[in-house]
Amino acid sequence: MKVWLRGNRGRIRAFAVFFWWVMSPYAVNAGADAPRRSAIPYPAGLEEQVQFWKDVFTIYTSNHVVIHDREDLNRVYSVLDFSYLDAAGVSPVVAERLRRDRVDNELDRVRDVLTRLQQVGVSSASLNAEELKVAKLFPRGASRRLLREAASKERLRAQTGLAEKFHRAIEVAHSLWPEMERIFRDEGLPVELTRLPLIESGFNLDAYSRVGAAGIWQFMPATGRLYMRIDEAVDARRDPIVATEAAARHLRADYEALGSWPLAITAYNHGRGGMARAVTQVGTTDIVKIIQRYDGGSFGFASKNFFPEFLAALEVERNAGTFFGAVRPAPVRNWRSVTLPHYVRFSALANGLGVSRTELARMNPALSERVVSGDLYVPKGYRLWLTRQVARQFDRAYASLTAAEKHDRQKQWYVVHRVRKGDTLGRLARRYGTTVGAIMRQNGLRNANQIRNGQTLRIPSRPRAARQQPMSGDLARQRACAVGFG
Repeated sequence: MKVWLRGNRGRIRAFAVFFWWVMSPYAVNAGADAPRRSAIPYPAGLEEQVQFWKDVFTIYTSNHVVIHDREDLNRVYSVLDFSYLDAAGVSPVVAERLRRDRVDNELDRVRDVLTRLQQVGVSSASLNAEELKVAKLFPRGASRRLLREAASKERLRAQTGLAEKFHRAIEVAHSLWPEMERIFRDEGLPVELTRLPLIESGFNLDAYSRVGAAGIWQFMPATGRLYMRIDEAVDARRDPIVATEAAARHLRADYEALGSWPLAITAYNHGRGGMARAVTQVGTTDIVKIIQRYDGGSFGFASKNFFPEFLAALEVERNAGTFFGAVRPAPVRNWRSVTLPHYVRFSALANGLGVSRTELARMNPALSERVVSGDLYVPKGYRLWLTRQVARQFDRAYASLTAAEKHDRQKQWYVVHRVRKGDTLGRLARRYGTTVGAIMRQNGLRNANQIRNGQTLRIPSRPRAARQQPMSGDLARQRACAVGFG
């Protein structure tokens, strides 16, 4: 019986996934929403990838590191458990070094075992217990080429578990999903797509990646500017509702261009042009064949696994109680937005509305530090988020502001500098407390080395709050950028 189960594991998983999909409300005719809810398919052939990510999202925590094959996710060599570091009270810096060293050692150990198997074969009678354990992950009579490829640095990978983070992400997301689902319904899109931030950012409202992606939808600046405001005063990517509106339009455009949801969802990670090239090269719109065959240079592990991750996230979210036990949904965000008719100082707005700066900043994460500190005004036309109670009082409170507190134009937030001999953008950035990139963006420069004597530059000035004193601890923590989820 055990032999039969092991040999038919793929079929069992396929049947289980098919049964879940058929019985879930996404596949049940539920009235007017049924065509949208059944629009995202679960293609046969992705079962092993989906199961791997379900395990990452529900079984393995941040104390676990899974050593696995990059191409065959069903081939898990070992799972390292670092919970002892927490129990021993090891400092985060030391713990990170110990984790990194042990992971590197484990990768080397697995590589050595695979090299040994390549030499003697997976059926050799001379295998020790560790080698035999790894050998069982390969088919009987596995070729030397297969084992050599499996032992390469490109194939071995370490994945940290995400169970507790995913659990928390689902709880936080409940505060936003009602409004997000309404937006997607209005756009005629499947509401399941509102679960994408589970794998993009873990619904971390302050998520900011090392490559510059921001917000729960992790928009890059160039893409974000196609749909929303991103400048020195406002970064709308950090507003979860505005960013959701942008994501809905972006996903719809990808779907209309590519013709299928598996392709459009993968394009959210790999790009619309990249997926169009994949379809052309592989000669099909079948996402399973594209994942298996497309060899585009930037179509790496993250892109290949994006759609399977999404399917895993859908299943885990739907069955969160089964996977996590107690799920405590965050209260639904009962806020309302008002549109500002003038430019207004942030502090004057907070005082007039009777809310603290900290609270107003927390509700409006799209506003930059320049605005919160007072170096810039809250822009005219900005969509300001307030609690329902404060929003009802907005007209009266706003009318109480004096004429001197309402402005028709934005404050000048830059200094004018005439380039002299010896000036470089690097020196100017250090002198004025800004960055070379900020100067280039403000002046439309494409080359940092092409400035000339007598040229006039607008130099973004450092926020006054940063020059004089730091923000309060609570506000600084709430406004701090964090690395995204996943």
